Amino acid sequence: MYWDIPPILDVPSRPLDDLAAETQHVNRLRMQASYVGAGRLTACLDQRADGACPPDPGSGAGPRAFRLLADVYTAVDSMAYKLGYLDLFALAVERMSWAASQADDRMLGPVSAIRRSAAFLATGAWDGGIRLLDRAGQDIEDQPS
Repeated sequence: MYWDIPPILDVPSRPLDDLAAETQHVNRLRMQASYVGAGRLTACLDQRADGACPPDPGSGAGPRAFRLLADVYTAVDSMAYKLGYLDLFALAVERMSWAASQADDRMLGPVSAIRRSAAFLATGAWDGGIRLLDRAGQDIEDQPS
């Protein structure tokens, strides 16, 4: 939501190392299917990670912050899907894809395509889902070793 303006936070921005630790904690909770705890933390973490990203993503600044934001959106999309909120799932997948495109991890592009394919498949749009999976597979094969 804050991709073109920094949010006004009630508390100062947290260091990226702290945000990374919180993101890992949310992902552990998510993996344990502890969605209530993960959801509570994700709501705050989303805005904090968003605020750590520079307002001009094309500037090349903050690729680590965008990686963390992609991880937060991945947690959100996973929880939304498992809880049956397909509209929130699709929105989180789109935001994860956007954050992944700004991050410094070459594998996030194919990962975001795989997650987007799940959004297609969940709604019965098989052709789009399969094309995205094919493209993600090709992108992975094209990665340097």
